[in-house]
Amino acid sequence: MADEKQASKLNDVPEELPQAIKEVDGILPAGRVTLNVTNASFTVKQQSWGKVVGREKAEEILETMGLLSCRNTRVGNEYIKGLSGGQRRRLSLAVAFMKSPLVVFLDEELARSEDVIIACTIHQPSARIFKGFDKLLLLSNGRVAYSGRVVDAVEHFRALGFEIPEHENPADFFLDTINADFTSKESVQKVLGAWELQPFRVGSGSFDLDADIKKHIGQHLFVEDRSFRA
Repeated sequence: MADEKQASKLNDVPEELPQAIKEVDGILPAGRVTLNVTNASFTVKQQSWGKVVGREKAEEILETMGLLSCRNTRVGNEYIKGLSGGQRRRLSLAVAFMKSPLVVFLDEELARSEDVIIACTIHQPSARIFKGFDKLLLLSNGRVAYSGRVVDAVEHFRALGFEIPEHENPADFFLDTINADFTSKESVQKVLGAWELQPFRVGSGSFDLDADIKKHIGQHLFVEDRSFRA
């Protein structure tokens, strides 16, 4: 009886809790890509979709994940020839998206979706992806080299004498400029020193420092006022 009660408690865990998605989590190696994605729609949460809606949703996600070209390919494993490693990772995410998650955390950019919040790290952003960023924080050996809007970064570095060559990825250029392994220590120090001369910016990585200062000063004065009255 005790075991049954314990099992009942475990089964009551909400589906909305964070879950880790393994590369081959719940995937049938001998099954084709379409089959695996469609099967994901037949979960308890998506039973109300019906077969037709489930297939339509599967088609949409296959297109989003760039899996249409291999939709009829078997997943495969160490014994069965099938998908490449990258395709398999995207399939795992496609299966996860079929379960309608609210937020997805990734260790690299593998997907885009307008219906899901995606938080991820991007190790080497392309120029196209970099242009989609709003704010930029550059660090060199623990010191701030730049903190502000992406659109202002080019002009900031140009004013210091660092012009981005035509057709070069801005992300690569900025990182190389502040990395002493790829440029002279004097050049790196020039960038760091210039930023530290900015008013109220020494050692700060804040994107909106003026607003932060006002906010924290206000909080500080409020706390001091309460202490004084006490």
